[in-house]
Amino acid sequence: MAYRLDPKFWGRGLATEATSIVIQYGFKQLRFPYILGIVKRENVPSVRVLEKLGMKYKRKTVFHGVEMDIYQIGIEPKIILKRSVKVEN
Repeated sequence: MAYRLDPKFWGRGLATEATSIVIQYGFKQLRFPYILGIVKRENVPSVRVLEKLGMKYKRKTVFHGVEMDIYQIGIEPKIILKRSVKVEN
């Protein structure tokens, strides 16, 4: 998943909420054993989103010529939702 928000929507929890739903779907519906997040280290708000959802820093990488950090979460996610969302089969 990738996201980009217009600055007027920053700080409203939209990235956290959307990412948490995608993580839930990946574990519950797709049965992924883990999910990775990739982020520029200097993008502190996006790093905080990943960490808030329970992702842990794993390593550095280069993605399309840009230095990035990889975060990972295993099958027992710490999901933070403002409201309950039902994912249909």
